[in-house]
Amino acid sequence: IYMKKNKKFLFWLIPVVAFAAFYIIGAIVSSNKFWGNTYLGEKKAGFMTVADLNNDLVSSDSITITAKDGATESIKLSDIGYKSEYSTDIQAIQKEQSPMLWLFNLAGKKTYDVQTKTTYDEEKLKSEIADIVNNLNSNAVEPANAYIDTSKSEPVIVEAVEGNKIDGDKLQNTIISDLNSGVFSVDIEQSGCYLKPTVYADNAELKSLLSTISELKDVKVTIDLTGATETIDVDTFKNWITTDGTELSFKDDLVNEYVSSLADKYNTYGTTRKFPATGIGLVSLPGTARDTYGFKLDKDATAEAIKNAIKSGESQTIEAVWDNPALTRNAANGSGDIGDTYVEIDVSRQHMWYYVAGSLYLDTDVRTGDESGRYKDAATPSGIFRILSKSTDKYFLLFQPVVHADYWMPFDWEGCGIHDASWFTTFGGELYKTNGGSHGCINTPLSIVKPMYEKIKVNTPVIVYRSAQL
Repeated sequence: IYMKKNKKFLFWLIPVVAFAAFYIIGAIVSSNKFWGNTYLGEKKAGFMTVADLNNDLVSSDSITITAKDGATESIKLSDIGYKSEYSTDIQAIQKEQSPMLWLFNLAGKKTYDVQTKTTYDEEKLKSEIADIVNNLNSNAVEPANAYIDTSKSEPVIVEAVEGNKIDGDKLQNTIISDLNSGVFSVDIEQSGCYLKPTVYADNAELKSLLSTISELKDVKVTIDLTGATETIDVDTFKNWITTDGTELSFKDDLVNEYVSSLADKYNTYGTTRKFPATGIGLVSLPGTARDTYGFKLDKDATAEAIKNAIKSGESQTIEAVWDNPALTRNAANGSGDIGDTYVEIDVSRQHMWYYVAGSLYLDTDVRTGDESGRYKDAATPSGIFRILSKSTDKYFLLFQPVVHADYWMPFDWEGCGIHDASWFTTFGGELYKTNGGSHGCINTPLSIVKPMYEKIKVNTPVIVYRSAQL
């Protein structure tokens, strides 16, 4: 009987002892670990030590960046001084959890709100990212919008190019955002960090633009170059046309090249002209740096006028825009752009003639710039000028004493002009050589200047030469 009782006792004692041993061992093992049902935020912390959790905050030793072609680049976290730790005292949380209660906390979910703190050198990270972007972009293909190719007999839409160039700013922001969230890998394509075309071949506006460009085949633009014309049609301008997104645009280098050819062909400013000098005959007068008369194309404005005319889709005539104007181009008297209405001044003969429509309107002796050496740079310049403006009641404030003229007609940008000089009573001869000249202007009797001023128009050519040097 005694043996039977002992056996029965042992039958119950062994599992109790085993359970007690299991429980105690579990308590010992759990002495520095969190209960099994513990969550720190969304992270399961069960049966993990504080050290385990701190180490588990950083799941990688580097940031991996994957390109479209599978190539990878990496940034070592140690190179940017990366650290991540709990700012909440999780050690205190763990100490509150008695290891003797480990078995009673296996089921359910015990959650603690905790905060983490991540630190790193952001400037070093940005520098590392910039180096990677520069490396990947060094041979990258730029994205390109779909566009209309006008070089063929009929314009066609060319599909967009996706390319593989990285948007550096967007990639940088993505990496920083992911890193702050504990994510250590970035796929450039999946993150949308490649630059993309904005217009594809199926774009409705691009298709509409194709129809518009197709209609330009009948457009002709005539350019009025004052006494000459040039006409361009689709054979000339089709290669100029391109598209900027869904807007009609131009290859400015080709347009500018064409306009420069017009300037080379039709500019007369600063060139040598034939001129029918009074009493001498046809002579050659070279252009000078101080010239103010002659055709000089405003290339930028003329290019814009041409482009706008083409864009309009209507055949038309436009006027070239001149930066410096002339009044005619092929005068019957052989003077080219000077024409038959002009002022002629011969310094050698100290005489001025004013012709209107080929007839002499008036002439007079004058006094030109002083060539005695009394004044520096006082000699009247030779050249092909124009009347720049007209004004009355002119005071020459630079002279002492100040002098006054009733009529003033400047013809160059450095202050030379035609005006009356009431302080002189005689004109002509060689007074200009012996302390009797002006400061460069054409001093003229008032009786002549007044009718000249009333008749002459702005931009009328003024030809100044020295017959003794012809």
